[in-house]
Amino acid sequence: MNLTVNDVTYDAIRLMETVLRDGRAIAAEYPLVFQDGFGGRVIARLDRTSAPEPRVVAACGILPRRLITPAAAFHVGLVGSVATEPQHRGRGYGKEVLGRAEAELASGGAVCAMLWADDAGWYRDQGWIPVGSECVFVLARGLALLLPEPDQARPATSADHDAMHRLYCTQPTRVDRTSAETSALLGGPGINALVAERDGALVAYTVLGRGEDLRNVVHEWAGPIEDVLPLLRAHLEASPRDSDGIYVMVPSSEREMASFFEFTRTPGARGILCMAKLTSVDAAARLLDEVTPPQVEVAIVDAASQRISLTGPAREDGSRGSIVLTGHEILLTLFPPRSDRKVIEVVEHEIGVALPSLPLEPFLWGLDSI
Repeated sequence: MNLTVNDVTYDAIRLMETVLRDGRAIAAEYPLVFQDGFGGRVIARLDRTSAPEPRVVAACGILPRRLITPAAAFHVGLVGSVATEPQHRGRGYGKEVLGRAEAELASGGAVCAMLWADDAGWYRDQGWIPVGSECVFVLARGLALLLPEPDQARPATSADHDAMHRLYCTQPTRVDRTSAETSALLGGPGINALVAERDGALVAYTVLGRGEDLRNVVHEWAGPIEDVLPLLRAHLEASPRDSDGIYVMVPSSEREMASFFEFTRTPGARGILCMAKLTSVDAAARLLDEVTPPQVEVAIVDAASQRISLTGPAREDGSRGSIVLTGHEILLTLFPPRSDRKVIEVVEHEIGVALPSLPLEPFLWGLDSI
C-alpha cells in the first residue's frame, strides 16, 4: 500500500514530534507548513522496505517566502523541523531531504534557503553559513519604571487580527505575508499578544511567546515606539516573579527602538539572523543587479559552480575592475552576518564602485520562523 500525501504529512509530523519534541505536539506552531491552504509542505524520505507499508524515516518542512527590505524584495525558502529516525541516522537521509528541499526552493526562484539550526556544525558541513543579523535586548524587571504606563493595553482577540496585520505591513523589513497568514500564525499555541487602542483605532501590538521556541520573548511588534513601549511594560509586569525579565527581538535596521534600549542601558547583543545556503544563481544574479549601481555589470559565469561576476565601469586606462564571487561569497555580499561589510569592501575595491545599498538586512519576525 502506498502512502497518500496526507499520510506522508501525518507520518512526518509524528516523526518530528518524536525526534524533536519527545512526543509533544508541533504542527499547530507552524500552520503555514502543516495546514492546508498555505504555501508550505513536507519533504519526506520513505523506507519502502518496511512492513506493512512504507514509513517516513526522515523529513523536513519547507515554506517559500518573499522578503521585503527597504532596498529590494526577493524570494527565499524557509526550511525547518529537520528530523531523522534515530535508528536510520548515518545513512544520509537527513542530507537527502535537505537537498531535495533546496532543489525545490531553487526551482521556485528562491535566492537562498534559510533555517534556524540546533546543530550548526552539521549544517556547515552541508554548505550552510550564518547570514544576516538581529538584536535581542533583555528587559530586566527593574526597567518597568522607565517605560510608560500601559493604560491602553489589552489582550488581542481574533477580531484584532486584520488591524494587527495592517500595522505589521508598516514594518519596512518583513516577510510579505497575507492577512490570512497573519491570523493563522496569531492563533498558534503559547502566544500572548497585546494591543493598544487610541480613539477606537488600533495603534500598536506586541507578540510574546510561541509554542516551545519563543517563550518569554517579544518577537513581533509594530506601531510607533511610544505606543509599543507601554505594551512591553505590560508584558514585563506580567512575567514570572522568579524570571530575569523578558527578551525583545529588534531588527538591526530598527534604530529608534534600539536607541531607546541603548539609552536606558538595557543589555543587548547583536547576533546572526539564521543559516543560509545559496539555491538559485539566477535569482541571486538578478538581486545583485537590482541592488548595485547601473554602471556595475552582473553576469553569471557558471551556474553549476555558482559563480557570478561583477564588473565596474571603464577606468582612465580603459581597463575594468572585476571580481568573481562563489556561493558563500555571494551570500556574504548580500546578507553578511551582523551586517559585516568586509566582503563588500573587497568587492567595492576590486570593481571601483561603491555599493551603498549593501548589505541588505532582511528580517524574519518570530511568527515567520519555521
